[in-house]
Amino acid sequence: MATTGFLFSTAIVFISLSVISLLPSAISAVFSDDYKNSSVPKTDLDLLEFPLNLEYLEAEFFLFGALGQGLDKVAPHLAEGGPSPIGAQKANLDTLTNAIILQFAYQEVGHLKVIKKIVKGFPRPQLDLSASLFAKVIDKAFGKPLNPPFDPYANSINFFIVSYLIPYVGLTGYVGANPKLQSAISKRLVAGLLGVESGLVCHLKKAFSSHVKLNKDNYSDISARVRLKKRELEQIQISTLNGNNYLVKELNVQKELNDLEETEYMFLKQKSKAQWIKDGDNCTKLFHSTLASKIKRDTIRILVNNEGKRLET
Repeated sequence: MATTGFLFSTAIVFISLSVISLLPSAISAVFSDDYKNSSVPKTDLDLLEFPLNLEYLEAEFFLFGALGQGLDKVAPHLAEGGPSPIGAQKANLDTLTNAIILQFAYQEVGHLKVIKKIVKGFPRPQLDLSASLFAKVIDKAFGKPLNPPFDPYANSINFFIVSYLIPYVGLTGYVGANPKLQSAISKRLVAGLLGVESGLVCHLKKAFSSHVKLNKDNYSDISARVRLKKRELEQIQISTLNGNNYLVKELNVQKELNDLEETEYMFLKQKSKAQWIKDGDNCTKLFHSTLASKIKRDTIRILVNNEGKRLET
Protein backbone atom coordinates (compact mmCIF):
# COMPACT_ATOMS: atom_id res chain seq x y z
CA MET A 1 0.00 0.00 0.00
CA ALA A 2 2.84 2.39 0.83
CA THR A 3 4.54 1.74 -2.53
CA THR A 4 1.32 2.35 -4.43
CA GLY A 5 0.72 5.58 -2.53
CA PHE A 6 4.26 6.75 -3.29
CA LEU A 7 3.88 6.04 -7.00
CA PHE A 8 0.54 7.81 -7.04
CA SER A 9 2.02 10.83 -5.24
CA THR A 10 4.87 10.97 -7.76
CA ALA A 11 2.39 10.83 -10.64
CA ILE A 12 0.33 13.69 -9.22
CA VAL A 13 3.43 15.84 -8.68
CA PHE A 14 4.46 15.20 -12.29
CA ILE A 15 0.99 16.13 -13.53
CA SER A 16 0.99 19.25 -11.37
CA LEU A 17 4.33 20.38 -12.76
CA SER A 18 3.07 19.71 -16.28
CA VAL A 19 0.06 21.92 -15.68
CA ILE A 20 2.27 24.72 -14.38
CA SER A 21 4.11 24.63 -17.70
CA LEU A 22 0.79 25.31 -19.44
CA LEU A 23 0.04 28.48 -17.51
CA PRO A 24 -0.19 31.63 -19.66
CA SER A 25 2.80 33.91 -19.28
CA ALA A 26 3.73 36.31 -22.06
CA ILE A 27 0.75 35.28 -24.17
CA SER A 28 -1.42 38.11 -22.78
CA ALA A 29 0.98 40.82 -23.83
CA VAL A 30 1.62 39.29 -27.25
CA PHE A 31 -2.03 38.97 -28.24
CA SER A 32 -2.93 42.30 -26.67
CA ASP A 33 -0.33 44.09 -28.81
CA ASP A 34 -1.45 42.23 -31.93
CA TYR A 35 -5.04 43.25 -31.40
CA LYS A 36 -4.11 46.88 -30.86
CA ASN A 37 -2.40 46.90 -34.25
CA SER A 38 -5.09 44.90 -36.09
CA SER A 39 -8.68 45.26 -37.19
CA VAL A 40 -10.74 42.47 -35.73
CA PRO A 41 -14.28 41.77 -37.00
CA LYS A 42 -17.06 42.26 -34.46
CA THR A 43 -18.17 38.67 -34.99
CA ASP A 44 -14.75 37.54 -33.76
CA LEU A 45 -15.03 39.71 -30.67
CA ASP A 46 -18.45 38.19 -29.90
CA LEU A 47 -17.10 34.66 -30.29
CA LEU A 48 -14.17 35.47 -28.00
CA GLU A 49 -16.34 37.20 -25.40
CA PHE A 50 -18.96 34.46 -25.06
CA PRO A 51 -16.49 31.87 -23.63
CA LEU A 52 -15.98 34.20 -20.66
CA ASN A 53 -19.12 32.61 -19.19
CA LEU A 54 -17.38 29.23 -19.07
CA GLU A 55 -14.02 30.66 -17.98
CA TYR A 56 -15.74 32.34 -15.03
CA LEU A 57 -17.38 29.01 -14.19
CA GLU A 58 -14.12 27.05 -14.36
CA ALA A 59 -12.14 29.61 -12.39
CA GLU A 60 -14.68 29.82 -9.56
CA PHE A 61 -15.23 26.05 -9.38
CA PHE A 62 -11.52 25.25 -9.15
CA LEU A 63 -10.69 28.16 -6.82
CA PHE A 64 -13.44 27.30 -4.35
CA GLY A 65 -12.66 23.58 -4.59
CA ALA A 66 -9.00 24.13 -3.71
CA LEU A 67 -9.06 27.27 -1.53
CA GLY A 68 -12.63 27.70 -0.33
CA GLN A 69 -12.72 31.17 -1.87
CA GLY A 70 -13.01 32.55 -5.40
CA LEU A 71 -12.19 35.51 -7.59
CA ASP A 72 -13.43 37.98 -4.97
CA LYS A 73 -10.32 37.11 -2.94
CA VAL A 74 -7.86 35.95 -5.60
CA ALA A 75 -8.48 38.45 -8.42
CA PRO A 76 -11.41 40.76 -7.58
CA HIS A 77 -10.72 43.04 -10.56
CA LEU A 78 -11.60 40.18 -12.90
CA ALA A 79 -14.99 39.68 -11.25
CA GLU A 80 -15.83 43.37 -11.87
CA GLY A 81 -18.33 43.39 -9.03
CA GLY A 82 -20.43 40.51 -10.36
CA PRO A 83 -22.46 38.42 -7.87
CA SER A 84 -20.69 35.69 -5.93
CA PRO A 85 -21.36 32.07 -6.97
CA ILE A 86 -24.22 30.18 -5.34
CA GLY A 87 -23.35 27.06 -3.34
CA ALA A 88 -19.59 27.05 -4.05
CA GLN A 89 -17.52 25.51 -1.25
CA LYS A 90 -14.17 23.98 -0.32
CA ALA A 91 -13.98 20.40 -1.54
CA ASN A 92 -12.84 17.51 0.65
CA LEU A 93 -9.68 16.83 -1.37
CA ASP A 94 -6.51 15.00 -0.41
CA THR A 95 -3.41 17.18 -0.25
CA LEU A 96 -1.97 16.33 -3.66
CA THR A 97 -5.28 16.57 -5.49
CA ASN A 98 -5.86 19.93 -3.84
CA ALA A 99 -2.50 21.11 -5.19
CA ILE A 100 -3.24 20.05 -8.75
CA ILE A 101 -6.75 21.57 -8.70
CA LEU A 102 -5.21 24.82 -7.48
CA GLN A 103 -2.94 24.86 -10.54
CA PHE A 104 -6.02 24.37 -12.75
CA ALA A 105 -7.63 27.31 -10.95
CA TYR A 106 -4.66 29.60 -11.65
CA GLN A 107 -4.73 28.47 -15.27
CA GLU A 108 -8.37 29.55 -15.62
CA VAL A 109 -7.60 32.90 -13.99
CA GLY A 110 -4.93 33.27 -16.69
CA HIS A 111 -7.53 32.58 -19.37
CA LEU A 112 -9.74 35.33 -18.02
CA LYS A 113 -6.82 37.76 -18.07
CA VAL A 114 -5.93 36.86 -21.66
CA ILE A 115 -9.44 37.23 -23.04
CA LYS A 116 -10.17 40.42 -21.10
CA LYS A 117 -7.06 42.06 -22.52
CA ILE A 118 -8.52 41.49 -25.98
CA VAL A 119 -12.26 42.06 -25.57
CA LYS A 120 -14.17 44.35 -23.25
CA GLY A 121 -15.84 41.48 -21.47
CA PHE A 122 -18.47 41.73 -18.78
CA PRO A 123 -18.76 41.32 -14.98
CA ARG A 124 -18.94 37.83 -13.56
CA PRO A 125 -22.45 36.45 -14.14
CA GLN A 126 -24.50 34.71 -11.47
CA LEU A 127 -23.15 31.15 -11.27
CA ASP A 128 -24.81 28.21 -9.54
CA LEU A 129 -22.12 25.85 -8.24
CA SER A 130 -24.29 24.13 -5.65
CA ALA A 131 -23.97 20.40 -5.09
CA SER A 132 -27.67 19.94 -5.85
CA LEU A 133 -27.23 21.33 -9.37
CA PHE A 134 -24.37 18.96 -10.17
CA ALA A 135 -26.42 16.12 -8.67
CA LYS A 136 -29.15 16.79 -11.24
CA VAL A 137 -26.61 16.62 -14.07
CA ILE A 138 -25.22 13.29 -12.83
CA ASP A 139 -28.75 11.93 -12.31
CA LYS A 140 -29.50 12.67 -15.96
CA ALA A 141 -26.30 10.91 -17.00
CA PHE A 142 -27.34 7.78 -15.07
CA GLY A 143 -30.97 8.07 -16.10
CA LYS A 144 -32.16 7.85 -12.52
CA PRO A 145 -31.71 9.68 -9.18
CA LEU A 146 -28.71 8.52 -7.19
CA ASN A 147 -29.05 7.74 -3.49
CA PRO A 148 -27.26 9.34 -1.74
CA PRO A 149 -27.23 12.30 -4.17
CA PHE A 150 -23.98 12.99 -6.00
CA ASP A 151 -21.86 15.64 -4.26
CA PRO A 152 -18.83 16.99 -6.18
CA TYR A 153 -17.36 18.45 -3.00
CA ALA A 154 -17.50 15.21 -1.00
CA ASN A 155 -14.20 13.68 -2.12
CA SER A 156 -11.45 13.77 -4.73
CA ILE A 157 -13.07 11.24 -7.08
CA ASN A 158 -16.35 13.16 -7.27
CA PHE A 159 -14.53 16.43 -7.78
CA PHE A 160 -12.45 14.91 -10.58
CA ILE A 161 -15.62 13.77 -12.36
CA VAL A 162 -17.05 17.30 -12.49
CA SER A 163 -13.61 18.78 -13.17
CA TYR A 164 -13.47 16.64 -16.30
CA LEU A 165 -17.01 17.57 -17.35
CA ILE A 166 -16.67 21.36 -17.20
CA PRO A 167 -13.42 21.81 -19.22
CA TYR A 168 -14.71 19.32 -21.80
CA VAL A 169 -17.63 21.67 -22.48
CA GLY A 170 -15.10 24.45 -23.03
CA LEU A 171 -13.03 22.21 -25.26
CA THR A 172 -15.95 21.47 -27.57
CA GLY A 173 -16.97 25.14 -27.48
CA TYR A 174 -13.59 26.34 -28.73
CA VAL A 175 -13.59 23.64 -31.41
CA GLY A 176 -16.97 24.86 -32.63
CA ALA A 177 -15.99 28.54 -32.55
CA ASN A 178 -12.65 28.21 -34.35
CA PRO A 179 -14.03 27.66 -37.92
CA LYS A 180 -16.28 30.72 -37.54
CA LEU A 181 -13.44 33.10 -36.70
CA GLN A 182 -12.28 35.36 -39.52
CA SER A 183 -9.10 36.93 -38.15
CA ALA A 184 -5.87 34.91 -38.12
CA ILE A 185 -4.99 36.43 -34.75
CA SER A 186 -8.33 35.34 -33.30
CA LYS A 187 -7.79 31.82 -34.58
CA ARG A 188 -4.31 31.79 -33.07
CA LEU A 189 -5.64 32.85 -29.68
CA VAL A 190 -8.43 30.25 -29.69
CA ALA A 191 -5.99 27.59 -30.86
CA GLY A 192 -3.78 28.39 -27.87
CA LEU A 193 -6.71 28.26 -25.44
CA LEU A 194 -7.92 25.07 -27.11
CA GLY A 195 -4.51 23.49 -26.63
CA VAL A 196 -4.43 24.34 -22.94
CA GLU A 197 -7.99 23.07 -22.39
CA SER A 198 -7.04 19.85 -24.19
CA GLY A 199 -4.00 19.47 -21.94
CA LEU A 200 -6.14 20.07 -18.87
CA VAL A 201 -8.64 17.36 -19.90
CA CYS A 202 -5.76 14.97 -20.61
CA HIS A 203 -4.17 15.55 -17.19
CA LEU A 204 -7.53 15.17 -15.47
CA LYS A 205 -8.06 11.79 -17.15
CA LYS A 206 -4.61 10.66 -16.00
CA ALA A 207 -5.16 11.81 -12.43
CA PHE A 208 -8.65 10.29 -12.31
CA SER A 209 -7.35 6.96 -13.62
CA SER A 210 -4.62 6.96 -10.96
CA HIS A 211 -7.25 7.57 -8.26
CA VAL A 212 -9.47 4.78 -9.55
CA LYS A 213 -6.55 2.32 -9.65
CA LEU A 214 -5.46 3.32 -6.14
CA ASN A 215 -8.98 2.81 -4.80
CA LYS A 216 -9.32 -0.53 -6.58
CA ASP A 217 -6.00 -1.82 -5.25
CA ASN A 218 -6.53 -0.70 -1.65
CA TYR A 219 -10.29 -0.48 -1.09
CA SER A 220 -11.76 -3.18 -3.35
CA ASP A 221 -13.89 -5.64 -1.30
CA ILE A 222 -12.41 -4.12 1.85
CA SER A 223 -15.18 -5.48 4.13
CA ALA A 224 -14.70 -9.01 2.81
CA ARG A 225 -10.95 -8.73 3.38
CA VAL A 226 -11.59 -7.66 6.96
CA ARG A 227 -13.84 -10.67 7.55
CA LEU A 228 -11.23 -13.08 6.13
CA LYS A 229 -8.48 -11.57 8.27
CA LYS A 230 -10.67 -11.89 11.38
CA ARG A 231 -11.20 -15.58 10.65
CA GLU A 232 -7.48 -16.06 10.21
CA LEU A 233 -6.82 -14.36 13.54
CA GLU A 234 -9.45 -16.47 15.32
CA GLN A 235 -7.88 -19.69 14.01
CA ILE A 236 -4.45 -18.62 15.21
CA GLN A 237 -5.83 -17.68 18.64
CA ILE A 238 -7.53 -21.09 18.97
CA SER A 239 -4.25 -22.80 18.08
CA THR A 240 -2.43 -20.65 20.65
CA LEU A 241 -4.93 -21.59 23.34
CA ASN A 242 -4.36 -25.26 22.47
CA GLY A 243 -0.69 -24.93 23.32
CA ASN A 244 0.91 -23.91 20.03
CA ASN A 245 3.38 -21.04 20.19
CA TYR A 246 1.93 -18.77 17.51
CA LEU A 247 2.25 -15.56 19.51
CA VAL A 248 4.46 -13.71 16.99
CA LYS A 249 2.24 -14.76 14.10
CA GLU A 250 -0.82 -13.67 16.05
CA LEU A 251 0.66 -10.23 16.67
CA ASN A 252 1.47 -9.82 12.98
CA VAL A 253 -2.01 -10.86 11.86
CA GLN A 254 -3.54 -8.61 14.53
CA LYS A 255 -1.58 -5.68 13.13
CA GLU A 256 -2.73 -6.52 9.60
CA LEU A 257 -6.32 -6.68 10.83
CA ASN A 258 -5.96 -3.32 12.56
CA ASP A 259 -4.68 -1.76 9.32
CA LEU A 260 -7.54 -3.27 7.30
CA GLU A 261 -10.14 -2.12 9.84
CA GLU A 262 -8.69 1.37 9.78
CA THR A 263 -8.87 1.36 5.98
CA GLU A 264 -12.46 0.12 6.10
CA TYR A 265 -13.28 2.79 8.66
CA MET A 266 -11.83 5.52 6.41
CA PHE A 267 -13.68 4.12 3.40
CA LEU A 268 -17.02 4.04 5.21
CA LYS A 269 -16.43 7.46 6.69
CA GLN A 270 -15.72 8.91 3.24
CA LYS A 271 -18.75 7.11 1.85
CA SER A 272 -20.98 8.59 4.51
CA LYS A 273 -19.66 12.05 3.55
CA ALA A 274 -21.12 14.97 5.47
CA GLN A 275 -23.55 12.75 7.36
CA TRP A 276 -20.63 11.62 9.53
CA ILE A 277 -20.34 15.08 11.03
CA LYS A 278 -23.97 14.92 12.15
CA ASP A 279 -24.32 11.21 12.96
CA GLY A 280 -20.82 10.14 13.97
CA ASP A 281 -21.28 10.81 17.71
CA ASN A 282 -25.03 10.24 17.89
CA CYS A 283 -26.86 7.08 18.94
CA THR A 284 -26.79 5.56 15.44
CA LYS A 285 -25.86 2.23 13.89
CA LEU A 286 -22.66 3.81 12.58
CA PHE A 287 -21.63 4.92 16.08
CA HIS A 288 -22.35 1.56 17.71
CA SER A 289 -20.62 -0.48 14.99
CA THR A 290 -17.57 1.76 15.22
CA LEU A 291 -17.51 1.47 19.02
CA ALA A 292 -17.94 -2.33 18.90
CA SER A 293 -15.09 -2.63 16.41
CA LYS A 294 -12.82 -0.49 18.59
CA ILE A 295 -13.65 -2.49 21.74
CA LYS A 296 -12.94 -5.77 19.98
CA ARG A 297 -9.70 -4.44 18.54
CA ASP A 298 -8.49 -3.19 21.93
CA THR A 299 -9.46 -6.31 23.89
CA ILE A 300 -6.48 -8.11 25.46
CA ARG A 301 -7.07 -11.86 25.34
CA ILE A 302 -3.67 -13.28 26.30
CA LEU A 303 -0.88 -11.94 28.48
CA VAL A 304 2.58 -13.51 28.74
CA ASN A 305 4.58 -12.83 31.90
CA ASN A 306 8.35 -12.63 32.23
CA GLU A 307 8.53 -16.40 32.81
CA GLY A 308 6.80 -17.12 29.50
CA LYS A 309 3.57 -18.25 31.09
CA ARG A 310 0.28 -17.31 29.42
CA LEU A 311 -2.35 -15.50 31.47
CA GLU A 312 -5.66 -15.99 29.69
CA THR A 313 -8.77 -13.88 30.12
